[in-house]
Amino acid sequence: MLTFISIHTRTTEATTEVKMVTSTIMKAIFLASLSILGITSAQEEEPADAYAYAYDVSFPMLQLTVSTNYPWLPHNVDPKNNPTPEEYKNMPIQGLGNRQKFYDDYIQGCKDYWKEDGEDHRCDEYELQRLQQNIDQPPSMVNFTDVGYKKIKAPKHVFDMLVAFWEENKDNETDEEWIPGNIFVNYWETPSKFVDVANSDNKYGGDKLVDAIWESSVDTISEWTGQKLVPSSAYGIRVYKEGAILSCHGQSINQSDTICFWTRLELQR
Repeated sequence: MLTFISIHTRTTEATTEVKMVTSTIMKAIFLASLSILGITSAQEEEPADAYAYAYDVSFPMLQLTVSTNYPWLPHNVDPKNNPTPEEYKNMPIQGLGNRQKFYDDYIQGCKDYWKEDGEDHRCDEYELQRLQQNIDQPPSMVNFTDVGYKKIKAPKHVFDMLVAFWEENKDNETDEEWIPGNIFVNYWETPSKFVDVANSDNKYGGDKLVDAIWESSVDTISEWTGQKLVPSSAYGIRVYKEGAILSCHGQSINQSDTICFWTRLELQR
């Protein structure tokens, strides 16, 4: 099980003062571009099962298909005597099995879930949007730290507040709501859960906790980014159960003059 709070801040050219800034992170990560564990293309001087990093191997990131360049294919087993067919040239080796079927079943699960409402076509629409975001967003990213992210411990008093909130309310989780066709999480098979820190009906929840989350990181994120920030949203706690899948995706940014910073706090693994 993984539980975390997602906290967003933003800055615009017109911002002149710091209002509220987010963080409270045990493991805070500014989300930039994503990569997927994969395997290198076959080379004569490399064994066919050599592992490295690539995309569109374990799950589609930029296109609707994943690698089918299996290690047992002749051109990978004996490349000296079996030229690589054109369709496999520059394709990473697929050492994780039939990941295309895994992906096809994932998409079909979304369609089956929304079919009764007549919204199953939206699964394809949102999937194409996801892939396009993955293509368009990374080139526009700007690093505000040397490596593009920073990891620190959360301020103890805020982390203690969140742990106390979680221990009191972890049994109050509800199914997270998703718009028809949303493809980011396999909620149709393993529903993601949600415990709202802003809900005053939850013990220790409400404005006091939310304000502590905002205010704990004013100096930290301002120092990281050199920017003056205003709050956008604090969302959590989201709970992923065994079998949950979170597909790689970029965050939606609707304002062309806005820079967004995402931080997250992991409470449990």
